[in-house]
Amino acid sequence: MDLIEAVLQTVADMNSQHEQYRQAVKPHKLPVNWRQLLVIAMAILAVAAAIQVSSGTGRDRLPSLGEVFPSHREDWRPRSLFSIADSLTRPMAVAISTSGEIFVADADCKCIRVFGPDGILAYSIEENGDRFDVPVGLAFDRNGTLWVSDLGAGKLFKVNDRRVTGEFDGLGDYDAIGTPAGILISGDTLFVNDLAVHRVLKFDLAQRRYLDDLGIDSDHDLRSMAYPNWSMPLPGGDVLVSDSNNNRLIRFDAESGTPSLWGGEMLLPRGIAIDGENRVHITAALGRHVQTMTTDGSYVGTYTSFVGGEDFQVPISIAIAENRIFVTDQATGLLHVGEWK
Repeated sequence: MDLIEAVLQTVADMNSQHEQYRQAVKPHKLPVNWRQLLVIAMAILAVAAAIQVSSGTGRDRLPSLGEVFPSHREDWRPRSLFSIADSLTRPMAVAISTSGEIFVADADCKCIRVFGPDGILAYSIEENGDRFDVPVGLAFDRNGTLWVSDLGAGKLFKVNDRRVTGEFDGLGDYDAIGTPAGILISGDTLFVNDLAVHRVLKFDLAQRRYLDDLGIDSDHDLRSMAYPNWSMPLPGGDVLVSDSNNNRLIRFDAESGTPSLWGGEMLLPRGIAIDGENRVHITAALGRHVQTMTTDGSYVGTYTSFVGGEDFQVPISIAIAENRIFVTDQATGLLHVGEWK
């Protein structure tokens, strides 16, 4: 069994043990040791990819889930502007403010690094002098408040004026979030990908109430997700979810909530972003690439780097702001910044 297979088996074993645990306790509560185990597994993935790169093996040695064809068009592929390495070790999430500042959640420094549009480090954000536990998700609301998803603490923190000003850990029927990963705010709706229950929780921030969730416990249904790490509303209201450990993407209908497979299989899909031409970009962490699709799931192309930039190794989070695109790489510690002309 090679290293990548061992990592995948470790994650599978975690899933099995986690299901046994959930039969005995409330599903939305994870003990601290499980949160730590999730963090360790994420680190193992990064180390495995780095070792495979240093040993000289190429992408063709990775398991293949579906065929990947190069696109006949090049205008969809971003060109590299620069990469940010300053003060970053394990960047897990990226978000862009309305002023163009670049916010990066780093799981190693347990803080948020903030860079100017030129990539120069401006300042860092910690939890009121203390460090976050494991910050892995970032999102801005309509008022400009930064929300930070802390996987280790099991909470979402709100940041204003460079400091933590509040916490959010659930509302109504979900008065406690278990293990939050990716978060997204669309209008007044907050989407929280909770790895403790393998669901996407939805909250109405304006009315301060829990709405519903995407995904249920079933071994015979597309709703049964395994560590869904990210969500993104599509034009029209449907929600796309990266069902990471099932190596697939699930589209939930806006009206009925009915799930359907979307866009084929991918190697550990993580971040999702939509550009100005409604093309969907998805990071494939173990595939070492970003896959681009139309909103109906038709294939556009795959890129393993921005044009003129360094290759991705373990691309995790992705964000798009106007004509710029940002991809965090957990293995190299880089934030890749590209643009479309």
